[in-house]
Amino acid sequence: MAGAELSAGWLRALPSGVDPCGENGEFHTFVTHAPVFAELVDVSPGEVVERDGFVCAGLLPGARRSTAGKIAGERARSSAG
Repeated sequence: MAGAELSAGWLRALPSGVDPCGENGEFHTFVTHAPVFAELVDVSPGEVVERDGFVCAGLLPGARRSTAGKIAGERARSSAG
């Protein structure tokens, strides 16, 4: 699941016992667009690696945005003025 976009399907696929908010440190997120951002953060998932029982996905420069991300970013820019 490392490197995947957070979505309703991703949340449904979480194993039982995993807090869907990640409150127990089960996962971390990286925000690429929000109303307070001047522009989208242009990154894509990098290599997924496992170290000491933890799975991590790196971030690389470059776009791999979902349609939802593009729409959200466009809304953020249009509402900003």
